[in-house]
Amino acid sequence: MSRPIQVLSLLFIVLALGAGACQAATSSPTGPTPPSPPTPPTLPSGSAPTPAPSAVEPTAAFGCPVPSLALVPPSNRLTGVTVTVMTGFDRVAFEFGPAAAGSGSAPSLAVAPASPPFVEGASGRPLAVAGERFIALTFRDMVIVDEQGNPSDPGPGRLTGSGPAVREVVRSEAFEGVVSWLIGTAAPGCARVAVDQAAGRVLVDVAHP
Repeated sequence: MSRPIQVLSLLFIVLALGAGACQAATSSPTGPTPPSPPTPPTLPSGSAPTPAPSAVEPTAAFGCPVPSLALVPPSNRLTGVTVTVMTGFDRVAFEFGPAAAGSGSAPSLAVAPASPPFVEGASGRPLAVAGERFIALTFRDMVIVDEQGNPSDPGPGRLTGSGPAVREVVRSEAFEGVVSWLIGTAAPGCARVAVDQAAGRVLVDVAHP
C-alpha cells in the first residue's frame, strides 16, 4: 500500500473515534426515575378528633371578704377536693364527675363569708376549723352516694393547706343532698370563686397575705 493511502486510512480512523467520543459525551445518561413522595392520607369528613375542653382560669378580682354568691356547679356529683399552692394564691378545687340520677332538681351552690362557732351538720356537735377568716360553701341537690351505697366523694373530710393562705378545708355536712364545706384562711382572707364548667370544677382562690 502506498504511503498516501496509509495516511488517509489513519486519518479516517482518528476522525471516526473522535466523533464517537463526542457523541458519548453529549448523550444524557439514562437512569431510574426517582419515586414521587407519598401522598398523605386524607381523613374523611368528620373523622378529626374533638379536642378536650380546656380549663378556664378565673379572672375576677379578689374580694375581702369573699362576696356572697349563688352559682350553678358543674354537676350534682362532687368527687373530690384538693388544695394547691399557686403563684400568688392558694387554690381549693372542688372536682365534679358526670351527673348522676338524683332528685331531678338542678344542683346549686351558695358561697358566703362565715364566722365561728361552727357545728357539724344537723348533729349540732362543735366543729373546729383552723383559720382567721372563713368561707362557707353549701351545695344542694347533690348525689352523695352511688347505687351501691359508696360515697361520691371518698376523700378525707378535713384537708390542711401547705401554703400561706389556706389553713384548713373541712366538710361540715353531707346529708340528704346537702354537702357543706368550710375553708379557714389567714387574714385578710381575700378570695374569688369561679365555676369551670368545661373542666368540671369549682375553684376558690385565696390570695397570699
